[in-house]
Amino acid sequence: RWPGRHRPAPAPEPRPRAALRREALAGHVAVHGAPGVPASVVDAALGHAEAFLAFLTAGGWAGPGSDGGRGGGAGLDVYLTPTARLAEAATDGLDRVTYLDRMYAYARVAPAPGDLEACVARGVAEALLLSLDPAEAEAWRRATASALAYRWLGRFACGDGAQRQQAEPGRGWIAEAADDGAGGGILLALLGEQRDGGSGRFLRELWQLARQRTWEGQAEGLRAGPDLWQALEAVTGAGDRRLEDLVARLNAARFFLGSREAFGAPPGLLGLGEDMAPPVAFAVGFAALPEHTGPSPALGPYGATHGIVEVRGAPPESRLRVWLRGEHGVEWKLVVTRLDATGRPLGRREATPDPAHPRAYLPVELTEETTHVLITAANLSHRLPDADLEDPHVRACKVILDVVSDRLD
Repeated sequence: RWPGRHRPAPAPEPRPRAALRREALAGHVAVHGAPGVPASVVDAALGHAEAFLAFLTAGGWAGPGSDGGRGGGAGLDVYLTPTARLAEAATDGLDRVTYLDRMYAYARVAPAPGDLEACVARGVAEALLLSLDPAEAEAWRRATASALAYRWLGRFACGDGAQRQQAEPGRGWIAEAADDGAGGGILLALLGEQRDGGSGRFLRELWQLARQRTWEGQAEGLRAGPDLWQALEAVTGAGDRRLEDLVARLNAARFFLGSREAFGAPPGLLGLGEDMAPPVAFAVGFAALPEHTGPSPALGPYGATHGIVEVRGAPPESRLRVWLRGEHGVEWKLVVTRLDATGRPLGRREATPDPAHPRAYLPVELTEETTHVLITAANLSHRLPDADLEDPHVRACKVILDVVSDRLD
């Protein structure tokens, strides 16, 4: 039995009014169109929902459970109706007859978004996840749905959450992620590439690990532990690693998405578009060394900042010395990556964080082929995040740089 706090169960919401209904021949999904939604849009949405559910089922995800005919049939219901968030899940209430906590759920999808296919996938995924683990934070559902839709389509779409998350790398992951958590799909996509080569198995099993039964009764709400952060920490710790160090490495890896993908992006995250490359917070040339950078942008828990140091012209047998100085109250992680003239990574080093002191130091040997050094600084907070709670540990840092040479002549 996992201990932990309770959280209120998601509140039931009345189903939207519909003027048109189309059901798949297999009966596992139906799409309802609000008044004024053309039949052609309803038919297209049904095709997208069927294809996405088949994709999930082939990947080992359980299909939608029965909702007792609340939408006119036993399958999952998707309502094409105006919604500001383009795609979201809602519930009819708790299923009281299952052993593990479960909810009846349906999806609401905007009828005329910029990408109906992606939004239907996001809505379907969120509804399935709400049914699967109703105690999990909404931000985790939205992040996971974004990652699943990406695996299906090969693009982050249905809103600009992923683009905004990359444009502001100091944002925290999941609870603080853009678009109410959807921007966290990038973290899960990077994690999936690292853990299972993008097959989706790791994310699926993570959700299964986080499911639970509110064993003392549901009068006080649903038991919220384990949540996805706890499950992820447990799995990472089983491999004799720290979750915080893994997140810092993924923050360094995200630098190579978008316009920098040719230099080091994971194979499963190619073709995301130019705007998916995070910005460089500071750029320092060799002639300017030594240098104290200005304060970084505010970094949320598990957020990061990136900087580039050009080291062309450094004397032979030189070392770039990198000091990180951060604000108190959180743990800091420093990751440095040597790059060649094309921008391709040559090697990476990490400084072991010291929880008692908000600082880190790394010397970087400047080999002949090294022309630039990428510096990634990550705020690792001081505790495991909770996607249901606001984390006030937003902090800034700065970097100090110089070059020394061991050569005597």
